[in-house]
Amino acid sequence: MSKKKIILFIVLAGIIITSGTIVLKNTDVLQHIKSAKVENSIKLMNYKPAKNVNTSGYQVDKYDKTNIAGLINDNEVLTLTTKDVPKETVIPTNESYYCSIYNLNTKSKKDFKDVNISNFYGLSPDKKYALYMGPVYVSKETPEETKKAQQRGSLYHGLKVLNLFTGQVTTLIPDHSNGEFKWISNDKVWASFFTGWQIIGIDGKVYASGDYDVAGNVGAWTVGYDINDLGNTVEGKIYYTKEEDKPTNITLESMDIKTKEIKKLFSNKNSLHASKQGNTIAMDTFTDHGEISPGIYNRTFGAIILNSNGQVLRNIDLPDYNLNNFVLSPDGSKAAYIEYDNAKNNTTNTDTNGKKAAIDINNVLSTLKIIDIKTGATKEIIKCPYISNIIWNNTGHSLSFTSGRPYITKKSTDDKGRIKFSATRNENTSSYVITFDK
Repeated sequence: MSKKKIILFIVLAGIIITSGTIVLKNTDVLQHIKSAKVENSIKLMNYKPAKNVNTSGYQVDKYDKTNIAGLINDNEVLTLTTKDVPKETVIPTNESYYCSIYNLNTKSKKDFKDVNISNFYGLSPDKKYALYMGPVYVSKETPEETKKAQQRGSLYHGLKVLNLFTGQVTTLIPDHSNGEFKWISNDKVWASFFTGWQIIGIDGKVYASGDYDVAGNVGAWTVGYDINDLGNTVEGKIYYTKEEDKPTNITLESMDIKTKEIKKLFSNKNSLHASKQGNTIAMDTFTDHGEISPGIYNRTFGAIILNSNGQVLRNIDLPDYNLNNFVLSPDGSKAAYIEYDNAKNNTTNTDTNGKKAAIDINNVLSTLKIIDIKTGATKEIIKCPYISNIIWNNTGHSLSFTSGRPYITKKSTDDKGRIKFSATRNENTSSYVITFDK
C-alpha cells in the first residue's frame, strides 16, 4: 500500500486537524532568511498554582487545566495556555497560545502574555530558548485577505525564538509556514523544508544547507541527527525518511552535512515515520492480515528498532499505528508509549457477547507504559483519560504528558434528521509529571 493510501486510512479513523504543506526547494527558502531581529519584550505576570497529587510507586504530580510543553529542570516546566481571540473582528487561521514558566515547588508562574504561539517546536537543550511558529490573524473587514488565507490553509507568522531569561523574541525565518524544526544545540536549529534543509543559528546565520535527494511531489521527513556544534562550524549527519517508488517503500537515509554524502540505511514498505535518539532509531510499521471488507484491513502494528547504521535490532508489537505515541528517551535506551482502551485488537473494547462496544471517544482511557529497548520488557506506569504529548527531560529520569482530548466532539441531529459533528475546545485537560527512581 502506498504512503498516500496509508495516510488516508489513518485520517478515516478519526478527526484530525492539520494544515496544508507546500514543498519548497532550499534555494527558495534562502531568500527569506534575514538577519535575526529583536521584535519585542514580553511582560511577566504571576499565575495561580496547579494541583499536586502523589501516588505510590512513583512520584506523580498532576496539574489541572494545564498543558505542559517542556521540562526546564527538576523544579520548573513550560506550559501553554490558549489565548482568547476577538472573533468579532478577526479570524485566527490557527490556534494561538502564550507560554509560562511554572515552578513546581513554589506553585508560581511567570506568564509571557505577549507571545503568540501556534506551533511549538520545543526548548533548546540548555532550556534558555523556546522555538515556535506564530499565528496569523485576518480581519473580517478585509474579505480578500480572508480568501487568501482560506486558499493557502493555515498561515503562520515566521519561525521565532523566545529567550526565556530576557523575554526577547527573535525571528529566524519570516513568514514561512511549512517545515520541520529541531534544536541540534543550545543555539542552532535544524530547519527542514521537505526538499531542502538548513542549520540556522539564533543569530540568523545559516551554518550549513543542502537539498535532499527527492524529486516531484516526494518529500523528506526528519528522523534525527548526529551533529557536533563547533561554534563557527557544524559537522556530522542528519537522518531522514523518504518515499521510494517501484516498489513503494519508505527509505531511511543519512546525509553528511559537509560532504553531502548520502547513505541508504533501511527500507520498509509498511511504514510512515521514524525517530532517532542516541544510537537508537524507531520506525513505525504495520502488517496486513487480509481485507475484512473493501478498503478495510485487519492489521497489527509495531516498531522496528534499528541502530544508526540501519541494522535491525528487534521488532516491538504495539497496540496502534502512531509513532508520535512511541517516544524514545534521550539516550534511546527506553521508550514511553500509550495504549488506548479502544485500540484495535484490545479485548476491553468488546461487550459480553464479544461484539464491538460503544466508545465515548471524549473519555477514552489509556495507559502509559515504559519499554526497555534492549530487552523488550514493559512496565505499566499510570492509567488515565486520553494520554498524549509525551515529553522526556534531558536525563530520561522524568517525563510529562497531557491527559484529556484537546477538543470535545459532540454529535447532534439537525431539523432534517442529518447527523452533525462539532468540536469545541476542552478546557479541562490536565498534565502529569512522572519522576522515576534514579
